[in-house]
Amino acid sequence: MSNKKRIYIKTVLNKDIRRFSLKPNSRIEEFQLIVQEIYKIPTSYIVDYLDNEGDHITVTNQLEFEEALHVAHTIRPKIIRFNIKLLVQIDKNTLEKSKKLDLINDQNQQIMDCTETGIEEQPRTQPDLARTEEQETEQQEEQEMKKKDECESKKIKRKIEVIPNTDVPYFNELMSIAEMGFEDLDLVLKLLQKYKGDVQKVVLRLSQIKN
Repeated sequence: MSNKKRIYIKTVLNKDIRRFSLKPNSRIEEFQLIVQEIYKIPTSYIVDYLDNEGDHITVTNQLEFEEALHVAHTIRPKIIRFNIKLLVQIDKNTLEKSKKLDLINDQNQQIMDCTETGIEEQPRTQPDLARTEEQETEQQEEQEMKKKDECESKKIKRKIEVIPNTDVPYFNELMSIAEMGFEDLDLVLKLLQKYKGDVQKVVLRLSQIKN
């Protein structure tokens, strides 16, 4: 068979670029198996390409894959570039650690705020001629200790046990999509419920809405 009837494909994962060829009537499953084999990755990923109008098109099924190959067939040279994007699955322990880290950072910021704004040197009033220097020093130390105690109290109140909401339906899928930069979690959750947890369909729909 002549290679002229084949379509050349480039795949890109981060900076790792690979090249191979497929027949114009190839199945998407064949493409997926090749991608998983050459990159040694699981099945949790999405694929998109740049069409001849300059738009990024997501490929999730055979119909969309055939359209991508058709686009490649109409250009010269017949090479299409697919971008591979991994869907990172976040387990509950990872999420809890992340939230606890956020809590620690928040506590540190609270301490810094207290240090910068709470413990300030009080403006001195006109000193009493009868007050000794030692008495003034003691008064300043008492004021500083009072401010420090207030800051410490605030810090203690913020030490709350952070427990992730594991009762949310499609919890892992929701957090995976959030990691991709989709911040409207209410919309993401509605789409996950609509598509019964199909991450690829949800990402495709979110991309369409975004565009």
